[in-house]
Amino acid sequence: MSTNQDVQTLEETLEKTDLGHIINENKKTVLTVAGIGVVLIIGYVIFAKMQATKVNERLNEVAAIESNIVEPYLAPESKMASEEVLRKLSSLDSSLFSEPSIFPSLIAVLQKLNEEGKLDQATLTQAQTWLNKQDKRSEVYLMAGLAMAALWEDHKGTDQALEIYTELIKRPESLLKDKIFFHTGRLYLKAGDKEKAKKHFEYLFKEHADTQYAKLARLYLSE
Repeated sequence: MSTNQDVQTLEETLEKTDLGHIINENKKTVLTVAGIGVVLIIGYVIFAKMQATKVNERLNEVAAIESNIVEPYLAPESKMASEEVLRKLSSLDSSLFSEPSIFPSLIAVLQKLNEEGKLDQATLTQAQTWLNKQDKRSEVYLMAGLAMAALWEDHKGTDQALEIYTELIKRPESLLKDKIFFHTGRLYLKAGDKEKAKKHFEYLFKEHADTQYAKLARLYLSE
């Protein structure tokens, strides 16, 4: 009896306000919306936990690359054979190397492989796909791009190196622009395109006239 009176009293109270009247008139709709809201909140919590788990798993995988490949191979007295490094790199999930935290270490590994004469075309091509996934506005892309361009040139990949330098030139800041323009002009000379080489060297003469790169550019043009 008391319960029925309480319910009636609540309904009467609600009816006294505009909002309460609307709620009473649309009880089913209000309850449905509330139920959907609860489901969405629960779904979001579950999704957030799943995302956090995936992030942690990925961080662990990146850490494993550092401890199983990068650190042993780059150690001063490393005994890890380059063939083993190449085999391990080729067997890894390539998407891992798009992680900014691991890519600089990867570049260092590639440079050592190159110094030993063990860097092959397949690995270099794979590394290029990793570079392409980097944010072109980032410092990682800038430094890794310069390193990759040099590696490509060592492997007779003038076109690939020029593509990287062209992307680096598009960056708005002036950081290392003298170096980038110099090597771009130098590679165009190497490719036999003196007009494009001169165009890039002229940037040095105008914006970085007193630098070593400008002096080198003049020497290249005088040959």
